[in-house]
This record gives sequence, C-alpha cells and structure tokens, in this order.
Amino acid sequence: CRFSVVGCRWAVHRIGWVARNLAAMRIVISGYYGFSNAGDDAILLASIPLIRATYPECQITVVTYPGADLADVYETTGLPAIDGADIAHVDQIIAAADLVLIGGGGLIQDYLPSDRTDILRSDHNNLTFWLSLAVMAHAHAVSVSTWMVGIGPLATERGREDAASLLTAMRTVCVRDDESADLALELGVERGRIVVGADPVFTLETAKTPSGDRPVIGVVVRNWDGVSAWLNPIAAALDRLAADRNASLRLIPFQSGRGRAESDDLVAMRLAARMDSVDTNSLEGVGAGPSELAKLIAGCDVVLGMRLHSLVFAAAAGVPTVGLAYDPKVSQAMARLGRSEFVTDLGSPDAEWLIHRLSTALD
Repeated sequence: CRFSVVGCRWAVHRIGWVARNLAAMRIVISGYYGFSNAGDDAILLASIPLIRATYPECQITVVTYPGADLADVYETTGLPAIDGADIAHVDQIIAAADLVLIGGGGLIQDYLPSDRTDILRSDHNNLTFWLSLAVMAHAHAVSVSTWMVGIGPLATERGREDAASLLTAMRTVCVRDDESADLALELGVERGRIVVGADPVFTLETAKTPSGDRPVIGVVVRNWDGVSAWLNPIAAALDRLAADRNASLRLIPFQSGRGRAESDDLVAMRLAARMDSVDTNSLEGVGAGPSELAKLIAGCDVVLGMRLHSLVFAAAAGVPTVGLAYDPKVSQAMARLGRSEFVTDLGSPDAEWLIHRLSTALD
C-alpha cells in the first residue's frame, strides 16, 4: 500500500505539470461514478486527496458516465457532478478547465460495442464516451490524460482502434498496472508518455477488526455469464466450510439497486438460495458506501471475491483473499498481491479447490 501511495502521487506530478494555472487548477475528472458501485466510488474517494496533496487549491468537477446519480456523487465526495449525457454542459466545463482526467478504473475495454458515430452524442457509451471527452478537450486546447485506468480486454478490432485513438490523444497515459502499460505500448503509445501508478483504492487503508469466536468468510459475487453454473460449486464449498469450520458467511454486494444486469444483490440472493447455511435475507451492507463496505471487509478473516475492489479492500486491511477471475484484471491483481495460487477462473470453479484454498487462508 505504501508503494501504491508513492506511485499515485508521482503520477499526479507527471500529469499536472502541463496545466496552465497551477495555483488554482481547475480539474475535471470523469469515470463510472454515481452508479452505486463501491469500487468505482472508492476510486473517486481515494483520488481526491491524492490530487489535492499536490494541488491543495484546485477545483475539482466530476463528469459522470451518462445516467449516474449526481446526488450520490455529491453525498459521497462533496464535489459538484455533471451527467455526461449533457454534452453542452460538459463541453462548457471542459472549456474552462486546466486539466481533464479520464479514470480511474477499468474503463478502456470493449465489453460494450464501440461505434464512432456515437461520439459527441448524448447516448454515447463506453469507449465513445471517453473519446468524446478527449475530442472536447482537444477542441479547447485543454490537457487531457488518463488517470489510473485499466486497459483491456479489447476483443474486437474496432475496440482496439478506438482505444488506440483515445490513448494516443492523451498527454499522459497513467495506468494502474504493468499489463495495461504493455497494452498501451501495443496500441501505439510512446513509452515516455506512459506512467504506471496503482489503483488509488490501495491508499484507503482500513484497520482489520476482530471477527469474534467464529471465522468470518466475506463473499462478494456479481452477475456474469453462466451464473447458474458457477454459483453451484461456490454454494457447495461455502456450506461445507460453514459446517466443518463453524464459519460465519457474510454476503456483501458491491453494487446495489441498479437493475437486474448490474445488481450484486440479486446474485448474492441466488447464491444464498442454493445454500443451507445462509438465507436470502442475510446480505450485509446493501446500498452502503465504500467506507462502510471497507469496514465490513476488514472484519472478515478471508474474502472470496469476484469484484476487483473487494480484493483491494481486503488487501489494504490485511485480510487474506481468494479470487474468482471473471476478467483478467482479477487474476492480474491477485498476482501483484502474491496470491496467484489463490485465484481460479470463473468458468470452472471447483468446490474442493475452493474449500482447500479458503481453509488454507483461514489457517
């Protein structure tokens, strides 16, 4: 975590020196904020003090991905927020800015199809949204950089082309890991413009709290392809551990209330419905913010996590982790934490493997 703080602060210096007015910098930061996603909201929460440690008088405005809850952003951070769908307002804010930061988080990927005809439209999505911000920044001669982003997966040729267009338009490409830096190089970014920092959430250290007489296993799952198949071995493993180790299971949704496709609540309830040791009313932290969820994670003895930031929260609190890799970023993060042997691909989780790894972590 100490290395992460140093990396993040160095990145702020590298990005910020190009601004026109360092005394009272006007910074726009844009990401997937305001969607009740604890990981993304924690990124924003952690980024603010990192930026202000270097530029204490700066004015920060948040431009959210289209459709966000702006009131939630303000409640979490105290910062003014603008919906990215309001192109005219976003353009006005960028024109008055000294620096635009795109990130952090795993924004540069093509899970959603990229269509350049969506650029500068109110219904743009994913890569075309970030491209729209870059276009506006360049039109107003405002410096624009990525901020602690993850790059990939990029499974389509169009996705790679649009990601390359976005990244080569950046003054500085600040990424959160070496794998993203390597991909930026592949996409044509000059090595001298790439800065490798870290996920800002590593800087939000939370002290581990005693769990009591029974070991506590934190479980963080999310909706993903093949959910009906991979929930079964997870349920079987957790039931066995609850019986054999007298473990208490803590099901913690990291994204709540945003509909069936994105809600962790529903997946956690489906997991609970397959188990004897918990019921569908046993979810903890539903709708809670990142600070509250970090405390719940810190009170566990081990965390079984799909969500990347459940593993980051755990690592920051010194809680052992077992990862379920639905995306390469999960296995990459576990490798950086020195826990490559404690992550399995979501496509083929094995109940006995999970039992062994979780038991080892508890011991």
